[in-house]
Amino acid sequence: MSHYAYGMGWGSASAGPFDLFKMTVDEGGIRGPLLIAGPGIQASQQTTAFAYVWDLMPTLLDFAGVQRPDTFNGNQLVEMRGKSLKPLLEGSKARIYNSNEYVGGEMQNGKWMRQGDYKAVTVAPPYGDSVWRLFNVIIDPSETKDLAKEQPAKLTELKQAWDLYAAEVGVILTK
Repeated sequence: MSHYAYGMGWGSASAGPFDLFKMTVDEGGIRGPLLIAGPGIQASQQTTAFAYVWDLMPTLLDFAGVQRPDTFNGNQLVEMRGKSLKPLLEGSKARIYNSNEYVGGEMQNGKWMRQGDYKAVTVAPPYGDSVWRLFNVIIDPSETKDLAKEQPAKLTELKQAWDLYAAEVGVILTK
């Protein structure tokens, strides 16, 4: 659900305590709760493990016991991103992504890349200034302490990972 229509102030308030709101790439825009129930899912379990929207399809296929085909109507399918959350939901794993894996995305010229506890993010105008920032989103989920000057190598690493992601998926930014 998006609340952009009632403005930046109320949009940010509705996403609190996170920064900004839906339609941006700060935590207020991309972080949200997920409730899943059904056969094979551990009841009354709560986790703070990181997952992303692209993990939903592999999870559904895994629970359904369905293999994703490599082709459809004679056309090669693009490899699906994401991981099954089944081990997390069954309670056999505490996390799906390890500290070395990159997960990133983009929305309305905003960019983000996460690895382990760290997230590099740049929010495009009119909500941001397009400057890359670095946060430890485990310690600072509200993205209040920019670590870019303290850890420039980590920021560079995540920016380079975002560039690779953008090339792989064909990101086209608008001017």
